[in-house]
Amino acid sequence: MDHQSARHNDHVSGLQRLQKPAKRALRQGRRAALGLKARARGRLLRGEDVACPVCGRSYRRFDPHNGRPAAKCPRCGSLERHRLLWAVLDQLDRPQDVLHFAPERRISGRLRSGATRRYVGVDLDPVGDVSLDICRLPFTDRSFDQIVCCHVLEHIPDDRTALSELARVLRPNGVAVIQVPIGPGPTTDEDFDLGPEERTSRYGQADHVRLYGVDLVERLQNAFSDVTAVYGIDGPTVEVAPSRFSHDGFSSAINLFVCRR
Repeated sequence: MDHQSARHNDHVSGLQRLQKPAKRALRQGRRAALGLKARARGRLLRGEDVACPVCGRSYRRFDPHNGRPAAKCPRCGSLERHRLLWAVLDQLDRPQDVLHFAPERRISGRLRSGATRRYVGVDLDPVGDVSLDICRLPFTDRSFDQIVCCHVLEHIPDDRTALSELARVLRPNGVAVIQVPIGPGPTTDEDFDLGPEERTSRYGQADHVRLYGVDLVERLQNAFSDVTAVYGIDGPTVEVAPSRFSHDGFSSAINLFVCRR
């Protein structure tokens, strides 16, 4: 390599080193600005009519989001599925080791502080700790006593293998909390040959490979010995009181499954 090329490479490396903290500072600035906006919005809507179990604050109402009139917490930004998820997690025994896929920022912080020994967040996003293939997990059998996997499996072509892997690394008496979008039909609609536009039309997003039907329960039961639908397919259960669905801003269209080995 000649001196000119070496100087060019050093210059590029120097720029890249400078860009990293600048990008980090930009992200932090954006989060801080959003946080200020959310706090102001929360103060504006302060009341006692509804309560968010994720951030623990009460308001006159939740904010609209994507056409849904009462979907988003004005303070922490949690949606209906996030609030239902935390309402269930908050009732479980405090775990030692937690495996959390696609970690939701607000919930991941609470799970991380709640794990008595280890928390592993898996995602491509900076919120996660590592990036892993859910169909080939690098953990020994029975490594975790709590697994949280929400809105992930609809992206995975071989979801049955993924479910088997989740069951493999779950300890006896451990709990896997699983959530996916479910359509109104009895059977799962999946076609791996569709293009992005067709997937968006049939499955709701271009990166979804299926829309689950009620037969999702059978897929879960093939991997886990005990499967409980918290809402939707079987209706409200004892795990979440029906009265909380309006007060805490849940949705009857949201399904969540508590799975045990």
